[in-house]
Amino acid sequence: MNNIRKISTLASLSFLAVAVSTPARLSPPVLEYSEIDAYIEAQMRAWNIPGTALVIVQDGQVAHLKTFGQAGKDRPVTPQTPFEIGSCSKSFTALAVMQLVEAGQVDLDKPVQVYLPWFRVADAKASARITVRHLLNHTSGLSNEIDARAWINPRNLSLEDWGKSLQWVHISATPGTHYQYSNFNYMLLALVIEAVSGQSYGAYLSQHIFSPLDMRNSFTDPALARTYGLADGYTWWFGIPLRSLEKPRPDVLGAGYIMVSPEDIAHFLSMQLNDGLYKNIRLLSAEGITAMHTPPQLPAESSLYGMGWVNYQEGGQNIINHNGRSASFTSSIFMLPELKLGIAVMVNVTSTLAPHTAWSMAYNVKNWIVSGQQAQVDPSFRDFYLPWVGGFLGTTAVVLWRLSRPLDRPKKNSATHIKHRTVLSLGFDALLALAALFGQPMALGWHKWRGLFVYQPDAAYWCLIAGILLSGKLLLRALGIVRGGRKTRS
Repeated sequence: MNNIRKISTLASLSFLAVAVSTPARLSPPVLEYSEIDAYIEAQMRAWNIPGTALVIVQDGQVAHLKTFGQAGKDRPVTPQTPFEIGSCSKSFTALAVMQLVEAGQVDLDKPVQVYLPWFRVADAKASARITVRHLLNHTSGLSNEIDARAWINPRNLSLEDWGKSLQWVHISATPGTHYQYSNFNYMLLALVIEAVSGQSYGAYLSQHIFSPLDMRNSFTDPALARTYGLADGYTWWFGIPLRSLEKPRPDVLGAGYIMVSPEDIAHFLSMQLNDGLYKNIRLLSAEGITAMHTPPQLPAESSLYGMGWVNYQEGGQNIINHNGRSASFTSSIFMLPELKLGIAVMVNVTSTLAPHTAWSMAYNVKNWIVSGQQAQVDPSFRDFYLPWVGGFLGTTAVVLWRLSRPLDRPKKNSATHIKHRTVLSLGFDALLALAALFGQPMALGWHKWRGLFVYQPDAAYWCLIAGILLSGKLLLRALGIVRGGRKTRS
């Protein structure tokens, strides 16, 4: 269970930088994209992925756009099919904030309270010190540990409700000193955009980003996206992709849940790689784009996160990256500004235990194009899920064995033998029931456990059902023993 917690924590981060020593170089003039497509198809088979989109932008043009698999029953993925892009949405939020900065409506170094007067955390002094820049750079002091509270929304909280709930949160670092990724930073930024612009977050993006970029199949409203063919999202149940239980989440806009088509993400990449310009329409200055891609200088440590983007060096190249994950989609974007190269992969399945499907494919395609390092199919999904499923089958066999045990006390053998065997049997059943009901919640924390019913439903529902059945059997056996004892005494 500790491994699950580590993987879950890793999944909440939006990037994973892996250094390689191979010197970067441009690909041959004619690249066989059919070989890359074959790799994507093989990886989809290995990981049981329903649908995928691959986008490659070079020198401001779409060099390759290929879709694979199914967006839903009898619906193939097309270039116009919207996908949820998870935390890659943060790049759009950061762009919107920087547009308002260049319009003179937002000052990066002004406290958030200037734009959201109600904003505060548990520490009043810290509340007044947190700036817009801190939110963009994830240096506000809000930590990733608080994100799990927003995994689900049983009370139907709004975006502003979530923001106001921070008044009880103690920040874990002095603002501006440490990098700590938290979705709440970007949820607050969405509220800043709304307060300053006088528009809803979705309306602002539609007018100032989607429309000028000719992103005709990009949305913040799930209902509207569905009318334009939004891909169905899937979650693996013991390695088999099934329709996700996730519901639309407008309450966390800004941090995630923007829906973008493969064709549209190509337009967004072209603008990012062309210093904020798209077809003679300037969305942001070149200096603004550079600022977004540049991590801050922190007093006590280094950070890779700029404003909506991760920036790191690999093989002599500057890499701009962001990953995204919701309960049913994963996405990954890589940009190499010096080569004017952009790559995006979008996938309509995920789980808490295997969150980096899109990242792995995008990273391998990037290496293939840049350094000629041919991608190999990663079998780790199969290697992970075989023991995972095997472990659950073994545990299920034990649970079924215990459930099949008779309720009545044995009628033969000595009373002492009966007593000892009964106590041991009841103790074993009690431990098994406690492990099923409370093992994962205690390992993950109760606030995270609730979210697993959406993010990892196979494990969550198995533990709940097994725990309830074992507890019921245990109660019936205990009542039978008590009644049997009373009958014997009479």
